[in-house]
Amino acid sequence: MNNQPDNAPFDIHQKLRASGSRWGYLHAVEPWQGDCNFQLITDLSGEECEYALYQRVEGDYFCLVDFFKNYNEACEEAKNIINSNPKYKAAINY
Repeated sequence: MNNQPDNAPFDIHQKLRASGSRWGYLHAVEPWQGDCNFQLITDLSGEECEYALYQRVEGDYFCLVDFFKNYNEACEEAKNIINSNPKYKAAINY
């Protein structure tokens, strides 16, 4: 779901508003997350699996990069993160 013109830069805020998504934009790092820089969350509660990819910012928070139902729906930044992490790549529907 991308309601932006093809030449517009990706805006996660606009995507959150347009979709009415329940994903949070920012959440605090928890001790169990250690020193990881990214977090891939999988939501299996709906009819389709949905993913949210977060990136650690300023050491204490995770900020939403994008949310999507398959790799092709992900923004370019999310695709780059996924492509650099074999575990994430293996987990996501193509």
